Amino acid sequence: MESSSLEFAILFVAGSSELEKQSLDRLRENLNPSVFSQIGYITLIGSADASGHLTMNRRLVKERIRVVESYLFSLGFPKEKIRKIFLDPSFGRSPEERRLLRSVRIQYKIETLK
Repeated sequence: MESSSLEFAILFVAGSSELEKQSLDRLRENLNPSVFSQIGYITLIGSADASGHLTMNRRLVKERIRVVESYLFSLGFPKEKIRKIFLDPSFGRSPEERRLLRSVRIQYKIETLK
């Protein structure tokens, strides 16, 4: 059995937990039902940048993970194979760092027979 670890991020607009077309396309490219049987677990790591209200940003982290999780459910990925990590909002030093913090990182391993 051979395994490879994969990771990608879904970015969100500031103050939003809505999946945009670009994000949906990225999810479809990386995760499709044909590979689900080869995935042990998917870990969803939600984050937000700390500008604005702390309570609202913490809620955004949870909502963003919920939206990605719901999308995976709609494709048939089993709930019991999803792990979630909610990070506290962080301060980015630059506009680019703040943009990257508004995300859900998706980590998983594909296991294939050699």
